[in-house]
Amino acid sequence: MILTGAGQIGMAQFRRLLVARRIGSGMKIVIGDKSVENANAMARTMNQAGFDATPLEMDLSSRNSILHLIAEAQGYGNISMLVNAAGGFP
Repeated sequence: MILTGAGQIGMAQFRRLLVARRIGSGMKIVIGDKSVENANAMARTMNQAGFDATPLEMDLSSRNSILHLIAEAQGYGNISMLVNAAGGFP
């Protein structure tokens, strides 16, 4: 699973989808965010809740950065889910 955006929206989606409904349980979750600190914090929270999460710096405005995130996620197996909570500003 790929989860992009480790800010407030991403955390809200994590709580609603992953914790409440246990979606993502048993999956490797790769978290991408422009702020590696945010990605690290979200991964720590998810791992403490029993999920298997790995943080990665990812810039949504950079095609190469997105492709790198996808390649990293594919290293864990097939990507079966995307949760996009990342936003871009003009």
